[in-house]
Amino acid sequence: MQCLRKYYFLMVLLLFLKLSKQGNLFVSIKSYRDELRGNAIKFDNLSLINGTIKGCFLFAQKMEKFRFGVMAKAQQGVAKPWLLFNVTLSGCNLLGSGKKPPILIVDMVLKAIKQTNPRMPDRCPIKKNFYYCFDKINLGATQFYRNFPQMKAMVVTVFMYKNMPIYTGYTDVDIAKREGK
Repeated sequence: MQCLRKYYFLMVLLLFLKLSKQGNLFVSIKSYRDELRGNAIKFDNLSLINGTIKGCFLFAQKMEKFRFGVMAKAQQGVAKPWLLFNVTLSGCNLLGSGKKPPILIVDMVLKAIKQTNPRMPDRCPIKKNFYYCFDKINLGATQFYRNFPQMKAMVVTVFMYKNMPIYTGYTDVDIAKREGK
């Protein structure tokens, strides 16, 4: 009887895991723009091409430490946008600590960016006069489980150096079922 209960439990667990993978939601980038402030960044030509952010950064000075902020607001229908999260992290810890960021979505996106962009820095300092190029920031493989609501979201990322924002990126994304699936 005990063995039968264990078998039944494992079967229910396997069925749940299989069903939870069906109907996953995927992220797609719909628009992107950025703003630079001050003179810490010499060059930025990031742009959105066919759902993929591509381009380079060139920093005017070596950065021993920096802060990275990310805020996301969701929009569903005509309702007022609601805050999904708003977090500011040590940029150096985010790049190279090996620890997971406190927000799962930030961790998922950071992994996707690192996997496809080998020139992304993996630790501080950020080098002066070095082109940090990204040629495949595409979140199409980033999946959310089906119990996550479908939505449109506005994500604002801020790169702060010496407590001053030097880069702000505005990205609109859709989190939805992939068409044709």
